[in-house]
Amino acid sequence: MTALRTSLLTIAFAATAGLLTLTGCRHQDAGPIDDHAVLEIRRLCADRNPCDVHLHDLMPGKWDTFYEFGPYQDQQDLDDVLGTNNTVHASRMQRILVFARDGKIIKFRYSDFGVERPMDGEVVFDEEFRSPVPFWVKYPPDQLLRVTPCETNKGVPLWHPTTGTYYLLTPLPLIPGNIPLCQRMF
Repeated sequence: MTALRTSLLTIAFAATAGLLTLTGCRHQDAGPIDDHAVLEIRRLCADRNPCDVHLHDLMPGKWDTFYEFGPYQDQQDLDDVLGTNNTVHASRMQRILVFARDGKIIKFRYSDFGVERPMDGEVVFDEEFRSPVPFWVKYPPDQLLRVTPCETNKGVPLWHPTTGTYYLLTPLPLIPGNIPLCQRMF
């Protein structure tokens, strides 16, 4: 009887692990750039909603152009935007954050993203939901952004274990009819 119970528990554990893997539930970390941006959003916005901030307040440094490339970019897409002599390589599994000054890349980082929906602690640009895949954005440091806090588990089944907050950033001024909306599911 003990062997049967052990076998059943093993099968149940394996099935649960497989289901969590298939649904995109795994530990992810958006990365230090997102972590810093979230800390600054919490400090600058406190309990104000809506809250408007400049990009340089969330991502400090001596840069004059910020790019975010969504996952699944082709190298050709990166080369077309950044130039063929860039040191950034395409990634199918991560988004790429690039900081440039005077047309030269000074820093770039690969960051995880929520596969089915944004994950806890992720900073997401509104264009991600409104552009065809693959997408990319380009902003100057003084770009004014509307911050909308969103729940990561909104619209998902109750058994889904992921909870938390991601932050949707929408460029201002708002385009008529383009109100910030939290993404329910991809």
